[in-house]
Amino acid sequence: MPAGIGIAPSALLAILVALASYRLAARISELGLWHDGTAELAGRAVLSAAGQSDPTALLTSYPPLPYFLLILGEMLGRPLGLDPVALVDAVLLGGLAARYGGSLAERGASTGTIMLLVLLLAVHPLSISAVTQGPQALLLLWGGWVLGRSMMDTRTITGINETIALSLALPMLAMTSAQGAAITIGAIPFLIFAVPRDLAERHYVGTYLVLLFPLVLSVLSLFALFVIILHAPLAVIVGDIYHAVRGGTPPGWAIAALAPIATAAVATIAVLLSTMRTAPRALRESVAAGLASLMLASILVVATGIARHPGEVLVPALGLAAGVSTRWPVEKLSQAGLLILAGALVSAPVILGADVKANGLVAQAMAGRTGAMSADRALGRYLVGHRDVMIDALTHPAVVAARGSAEGLLTDRSPAFGVSVLAHRVLTPAVAVRAHRPGESDDAISRSMPNLFEQGPPGYRLAFDQGGWRVWARPERSKIP
Repeated sequence: MPAGIGIAPSALLAILVALASYRLAARISELGLWHDGTAELAGRAVLSAAGQSDPTALLTSYPPLPYFLLILGEMLGRPLGLDPVALVDAVLLGGLAARYGGSLAERGASTGTIMLLVLLLAVHPLSISAVTQGPQALLLLWGGWVLGRSMMDTRTITGINETIALSLALPMLAMTSAQGAAITIGAIPFLIFAVPRDLAERHYVGTYLVLLFPLVLSVLSLFALFVIILHAPLAVIVGDIYHAVRGGTPPGWAIAALAPIATAAVATIAVLLSTMRTAPRALRESVAAGLASLMLASILVVATGIARHPGEVLVPALGLAAGVSTRWPVEKLSQAGLLILAGALVSAPVILGADVKANGLVAQAMAGRTGAMSADRALGRYLVGHRDVMIDALTHPAVVAARGSAEGLLTDRSPAFGVSVLAHRVLTPAVAVRAHRPGESDDAISRSMPNLFEQGPPGYRLAFDQGGWRVWARPERSKIP
């Protein structure tokens, strides 16, 4: 069948997938159900798009890829009245659905088969879970797809474009999240199986130099920025990973040993294709290399507690399964759909049983029920409509995300903020200050005025007091609803 026949229906389905994912993500955003990490990333994007972010924070941000995508979402979506996080979610999942359908059409798959496989990818429990977790999780879905496809193409086609794609996939994954960096580390030992055998045997060192050059260059560039700006090459990355590990509960190596088994179960089609005797040896070895990379990465992620919830560990495996299905024998592509469905049946109980809180997001969003409001979100919702409030927004970006805009806030980029901190007294109409939390450093306002939370500025009244946050305002402002 000509490739063009299947492209139009798959493109239409991809648009529907994008619209559905936008609706779900926008509902989650409206009800305040985003994960704390997603809310903080969204808040940083709001500040950057509004020009209220410190340039050093912009240049040394980690992970940079979802951060810059959210900045684009802010700049393009907010003027149109679109939720930026939901917009990025929709583009990522809809784009992958379109790419998947186009790849199947190029193989000559029938329209019905293309529609079935794209639909299975879209409604897969891991895809839905990724939408509820935000752009970082969806980038991991893309990462599994790109890693699997580039490994297969480099080994079987052996063109310069395929080699470039594989070498660029590694830094892309590393810049996605701490889990993406773990996948990059997991892939390095198996890269040798993604290149032609004769090339690997004759130029082992040179092969690794070519494949790892973009990754090494990207990492060294980041470190150079950290040294120049922060005088500490590992400060941001180590801090981000430490924060992720501290926020989770590393379950230990015993439970971590189950992660690769679950990964292989989700990517059942990869397991079968890598052992299919009728498939070319080069294809089998490259598929096995992609699967082994994700299995090793899953051990690292679960053992250290980097992943925000169990479903996120398995998301890249779904991307790999989709990529591998495009290499399944075309006359048996209907079997690929059954294998992806089998992976869904395996992953669904993991998501449902292992993380009740994360699983409840979809049900809560559909039912219109708000979750337990975090302290940062409560303050952000209170500040909607309030102006001239001094707050250390860079330290508390989730507040800005809940407010939906940085306009009217006096952040550290405003002269009033800087003068108040230097003078050790509040010179603004209102100030938001957070109580000291053990194990966490105070923000700039609390460091400058340690007793501000308890006593407030002279002549100010308490206008807001909830969840460890207080807003002190001049008497005429404390009456604002």
